[in-house]
This record gives sequence, structure tokens and C-alpha cells, in this order.
Amino acid sequence: MFKNRYVILTILRIRAAAIDINNNLMELVQQRYNQHGKSTECSGDPLPATDSLPLSINSIHVNTVLNVLVRMLSQVAIRTKLASLEWIYLLNSNLEDEMEDRMDSLRSVLMQTLKDKSNEVVFLNLKVLAKLSTPSKHMQGESSEAAASDNESSFSGSVNKTTKDKKDDYFTIFITELTNVFKNDEQFIKDRGSVIIRQLCALLNAEDVYMGFARTLLDSDNTKFASLMVRMLNTILMTAHELVGLRRKLNTLKDEESYNLFRCLYYSWCHNPVATVSLCFLTQTYKHAFNLIEMFGTFDINVEFLAEIDRLVQLLESPGFTYLRLQLLEVEDNYYLVKALYGLLMLLPQITAFTTLRQRLECVPVLQSSLQHQDRNDRKMKSITRDSLPEIDFNDLLNHFNRLQNV
Repeated sequence: MFKNRYVILTILRIRAAAIDINNNLMELVQQRYNQHGKSTECSGDPLPATDSLPLSINSIHVNTVLNVLVRMLSQVAIRTKLASLEWIYLLNSNLEDEMEDRMDSLRSVLMQTLKDKSNEVVFLNLKVLAKLSTPSKHMQGESSEAAASDNESSFSGSVNKTTKDKKDDYFTIFITELTNVFKNDEQFIKDRGSVIIRQLCALLNAEDVYMGFARTLLDSDNTKFASLMVRMLNTILMTAHELVGLRRKLNTLKDEESYNLFRCLYYSWCHNPVATVSLCFLTQTYKHAFNLIEMFGTFDINVEFLAEIDRLVQLLESPGFTYLRLQLLEVEDNYYLVKALYGLLMLLPQITAFTTLRQRLECVPVLQSSLQHQDRNDRKMKSITRDSLPEIDFNDLLNHFNRLQNV
């Protein structure tokens, strides 16, 4: 008994000492790079000046260190994996150029680490992947004004452009590889897909993440996977707090940037008809939503399709669609919204979702009847509807939707 207790205490002391040495070494490396003018995102209070410690900036052999760190990621101990990921993050913050040759192999290892059983390891792994793959326009410390400055030299501009191109390539490759991981492991996407995407949207720019997935899924030849992926992305878009800004941008739909975002998502969302209607409800393009629902009559309606409509009806009753429910008070201004909702009602069998939607719509005819006695000149009519925006070719979108359903 005494011997076992002694062994356990010895192990605990060794573990504590290893953690202290690792933390002190990381802080020392970080401090030395900061002294050479390379500030990073890594947190932690700097150590006092330690000029007596012989650590040269050029003394770190990146490939050798990375080989050890990659081997450590295959260990069982969670603390070992976390320490390895912290070191990779630190090295990339300070030695990005030196790590360039190892990007592909390193990213491949990190992609496999996403399947680790520990959520702590997965979240830190995502942070490292996000750091490696940050798109150029959202790089830390870079502003659009600085990027557009006319005072930059031609050499500096060329170097910055090259760096941006590399960062954009890394991001595109990362999104493509992550999509392939999801495609090759259906259970993984069900277990971890939503968590990973939400975490990425928190670490990176949500718009970049969603447009990246949309472009990757656009020409997917696996329609079943594309439909599943779009359904997951759409659910996250409509409900997750990490995407409030993206929802607001799509909901207002007021400038060229938001128009391009809507078009980019729409083309890929067409892999899932119900998700496409949901996107139209979010962007308040109700006439187009009604046109899509009319086309549902030509589809082979199955249980899975009806289940998706059921989920859409429940989604419309959520706080995120309060604006839509309030617009039912303005029947004349939102005529196609009412028609679209009645279209969904006609598609549903008489189940819970049917009852929920019918009860919601039962309020509309009463209001409509009362409005007939009101002077139309006193009502403020909208001068333009979302479905008549000249910047968006809705006929082209409808044709694309039709083509994709007939593939």
C-alpha cells in the first residue's frame, strides 16, 4: 500500500514538473520572439528579461520540432495532445514562413485529430486549424484601409499579395478537406458536424465559412450528402447565436455584398428544397418562396421530405422568425408570404405541424376581412418588394433550382 502511494505521488510530481517546464519554455520562446518584434496572439504574462538564457531565434529547427509534436498527437494522454497543439499554435504564430513546407502534412494530421474523443482536444485543434487557414481579408491586424493604401511600395505590395493568396488557398483547401471528412464519415457529421461548424464560425468569419462550404458543395456529385450538409448548415444558420450577424445581413439584403452572399448560398442550398425555402423566408423573398413551393407539387413527396417541412414549420415558430409572424399583420404588403405558408399547409398531412401552422394562419382571414373596411389610402404600401430587386435575377435562380431537382 505504501509503495503504491509512493509511486502515485512520484508520478504526480513528475507530471507537475513537466507541465511547469513546458509552460516556462513556451513563455521563454514567446518572449524571445516578442523581443525581436514579432508580436503574436498568444496570451500569458511575459517573463522578466532573461538575457542570460542562451536561446537564439534561429536555434529552433521547425521540422524537427514538428515531427515530435505530430508524434505526440498520436498519444493517448489528453494533456499531451493539448500541449502539442499549443506548441503548433505558438510556432505558427511566430514561424509561419518556416512552417509553409509542412502545411499540407500538418493539416492532414490535424484533420484526423478532429475525430478525437476529447472535446477539449477537438476545440483546441479547431483553433489551430483556424489559425493556419485564416482568409487573407480577415488576417489578424490587417485592415482594409491598410491593404488599399497607395503608399505601399511595389515590392511590399507584391509580398502582401502573395501572403494573401497563400492564406486564401489554405482556407479553401481546409474547407474542402473538412467537407470530404464529413462526406466519408456519416456518423462523424451527425455527432460532431454541428459543433465543429459553430466553433469555426466563432473562430473565423462566419460569412467566409459559409461561402466556403457553399462553393465546395455547389458541384457535389453526391446529392444525398450535399442535401444532408445543406440541411445542417441551414439549421445552424437559422438558430445558432454565432451566426447572428450573418442572419442579420441576409435579413436586410440591402447592398451588393449581401446580394452576392444570398446568391452564393442559394445555388448550393438548392440541393435541399426545404432549406432553400427557409433561406427565402430569412431574406424575405416571399414571392420566390411561393414559386418554389408550387414546384413541390411535381416532386416525389416522401416521409423524409415531409419531416423537413415539419421542422421548417417548427422553425417558423421560433424567436428568430418573429419578424415574419408580425408581417402577417400586413396582409396586403405580404400577400405571397401568406400564400407560401398556405402552400406549406396544403403539403402537410394532418399532424402536429399542420395544426400548428393552421392555427397561426387562422388569424389572417379575420384581419383580412377587417382591412376591407379600411381606406386603402391610409395604408402605407411598400414601394418595392424583395422579389423585384433588379440586382437579383430570380428567374435564373428558379431555373437553377429546377435543373438541380431534375438531375
